[in-house]
Amino acid sequence: MSTGSQTITFSIDRLHPGTTLAGPIYEDSEGTILLLQAGVCVTEEQIDQLRNRGIQQIRIEKRFADALFAQRRPSGRAIRPRRPTGAQAAKAEKMVPPIGRPAAKATWSAQLSQSVEKLRGAQSEKLANVYSLLDNQGGFDATVLDEIGQESIDQLSVDMDLFIKGSIQPQLSEAASEHCVRVSQLAVAVGAMAGHTREELRWLAMGCLVSRCCATESARELSEEPRRLTAVEFAEIKRTPGRVFDMLSTIDFPLVGRTVAYQIHERWNGTGYPRKKAGVQIHPLARIAGVCDAYVSLSSPRPHRAAFSLYAAVVQILADARAGLFDPHSIRCFLRTVSLYPIGAYVRLNTGQLGRVVRTSPDAYDRPTIEIVGETPANVIALVEAPDVQVVEVIDPEQAAEEIFVPQAGQLDSNDINLLLGLRGS
Repeated sequence: MSTGSQTITFSIDRLHPGTTLAGPIYEDSEGTILLLQAGVCVTEEQIDQLRNRGIQQIRIEKRFADALFAQRRPSGRAIRPRRPTGAQAAKAEKMVPPIGRPAAKATWSAQLSQSVEKLRGAQSEKLANVYSLLDNQGGFDATVLDEIGQESIDQLSVDMDLFIKGSIQPQLSEAASEHCVRVSQLAVAVGAMAGHTREELRWLAMGCLVSRCCATESARELSEEPRRLTAVEFAEIKRTPGRVFDMLSTIDFPLVGRTVAYQIHERWNGTGYPRKKAGVQIHPLARIAGVCDAYVSLSSPRPHRAAFSLYAAVVQILADARAGLFDPHSIRCFLRTVSLYPIGAYVRLNTGQLGRVVRTSPDAYDRPTIEIVGETPANVIALVEAPDVQVVEVIDPEQAAEEIFVPQAGQLDSNDINLLLGLRGS
């Protein structure tokens, strides 16, 4: 066992079934990828899953280590609970997973923030490998996708806001795998807010993850065109969902997940593709996936346009909803998850102060928690607790950068700009 300044590294062999974790367990690659959350009673299945992923060393914060290693009988054997029966496991799958909602003014753990970022990176890499395997061999093992989905579901119970921040944060990469991971993470969060069970969320995540596979070389080239496509060209793009569904029919893949992948581009008013399904003809999970896919697409750069800001993307989604493109219930759940002012957006308050959204309020879309920029010590205002304070303007990140840094330094610094644009961790 070795120690760092804040954490202790130990062999996975020292993690025993029946141990209740006083603190979260992290992978030892850099001690930042969350493996098991605090409060979990470790099972043999979880330990086996970690070993199957090639994990040999794990980390825990020093302050929780004593409690972890103290949970032993005098004989040295771990306290072993009864193994969950098949009925118990099935019951858990039919339950809505827990959602972690810290207090409105709770700050983020730097280690947990890095964990979320690394999780998305690791998931994107796994999915890229799946896409490559599909291109080269024509098939893949869906277990990998299920594992990615379950990782995302588990993160919801740690800190919902931090998880959402990671899923909506704009990326320079336009790879299909990166896009689909972001969509799946956001969809899992929205689906949980909608009250879907763990099993349904797994299907939702799996469908989102494969929604862009099976595109032909022609379709991929067209998606890179720096212009709007013609009707004939777009017809090639619209064939992709059918190819995805046909491919998934040849492997062991949940039917609902297949339906999500097939219907993710259908629209509530029947103007979508590939079948122009409308209303309740579209699966409820596919309706959620459609909203999330559209939001991630809007907030990402495309060859023919720049990325929408996080707030502008929400405004566009609401405009599309008014036009009938999206299910009203899915939109309400989306707003409860992302908020009118997403995490990372810069806003002006009626007090004249400039701030950054750091937490959302699921029951008050326009009353997020704001960290005032440039004040020391940090000044955090939860608008749900300050009825006289309100947002009066959303500030473009570049404008915010000018207001914050130009008066102090005389010119903008690229690192400051990147921080404001969300291109590096906070």
